[in-house]
Amino acid sequence: MHPSLFLYNSLLGLVYPLALPAFWLSSALVPAWAGQRPRLGLQSAFPFTPAARRGLWMQAASVGEINLAASILANYIPWPAGKRITVTSGTLPGLRQARNCLGEKIQTGLLPLDLPWAVKAAILRVRPRVYVSLETEIWPNLLWLLHKSKVKILMINGRISPRSYPRYLKIRPLMAACLSFFSRLSMISQSDAERVIALGADPARVTVGGNAKYGGLAARLRAADLSGLRRRLNLDGSPLLVAGSVRSGEEIPVLEAFARTRRQGAGAILLAAPRHIHNAGKWYKAASRRGLRAEYWSRITVRDPAVTVIVLDEMGPLFNFYGLAAAVFVGGSLVDKGGHNPLEPAAWGKPLAYGPYMQDFSDALLRLSPDMARMTPDLGRLSQFWIYCLENPGMISHMGTKIQAEALALGQAAGQAAELIREYLDD
Repeated sequence: MHPSLFLYNSLLGLVYPLALPAFWLSSALVPAWAGQRPRLGLQSAFPFTPAARRGLWMQAASVGEINLAASILANYIPWPAGKRITVTSGTLPGLRQARNCLGEKIQTGLLPLDLPWAVKAAILRVRPRVYVSLETEIWPNLLWLLHKSKVKILMINGRISPRSYPRYLKIRPLMAACLSFFSRLSMISQSDAERVIALGADPARVTVGGNAKYGGLAARLRAADLSGLRRRLNLDGSPLLVAGSVRSGEEIPVLEAFARTRRQGAGAILLAAPRHIHNAGKWYKAASRRGLRAEYWSRITVRDPAVTVIVLDEMGPLFNFYGLAAAVFVGGSLVDKGGHNPLEPAAWGKPLAYGPYMQDFSDALLRLSPDMARMTPDLGRLSQFWIYCLENPGMISHMGTKIQAEALALGQAAGQAAELIREYLDD
């Protein structure tokens, strides 16, 4: 065992006596945590895999990465006969999304905690030939034990953001040990490749593959059914504004910008979609304090015309809401969170605004027309952008065809990722 891994496990050993009983009690007493129990490795969510069916294990952190997994797998059909696919997630919302969008043919479950016995139990049951980390999922014990089991380990859509890079540098010996286990690291951009090499990755194993999260947009457009959402929204001619994947700290500027937009006589409706569902109440209260009538989406059968702010408190439908929007704000960008995917609204041909912190998606923004994807650093300019879009629907619709084509053209990386996986699985 590498010295840094020994130190890592020694530090974990200090935490075990306190953390594990608390985790077990939480999973036993809190209904929302009940599904977490298999992560301890004391019981398993997976049946044993016969040796002949050794296949692919994909780890997706949460909902966004699950959608990425689905996009890659959609490019990987037909699947080699007799191979089992297992997709795990680190969160319960991610697991629910996996079950919803991947169907019954793909085995799904929660990622085990990074404890040697839990990881080993999962590996013995899943028996992967290839393990794929979607984005930068570094779990030292998991990677070490997969490597010992002679599993090929790939990183797809790898990202080392400027925000996380200094933190990784502080634990560079451990990072270097973990990165040495990867057979290939396919990074989103050249900057990501340079950072991962600086952290200790073998340059010969690092490639730049683009952002596979942009794949599958065309298929998602074809599969989208907006009729049910349209009926429940009951817009009756009112334009819909969507604030997607918004984060804590964005409540005031987004809601103030919306209030200003309404004062201009636009009569718009706002759908606010918090990135984390547990923040839905924060958005509901913030809207109410500003005199805006709010309601949770889960409580709406048909929207009361008096409701002007809808707070999305369910995972999944945001992409389809973009299809009904007159204009969009991409969250995680007025606060320093790196932004969220601008290509989902762009794929619908929708004009979008974003704040100054979009460094995680700068590659996509470079490809989008500045007339349709505009940086709005404060509530005043966000309101101005929304008003401009609402006052010029014909021009916006015409320009939307171009931004849609630009967004869909970026969808090549998912297919390339699928080919990379096939190369190692068939080796």
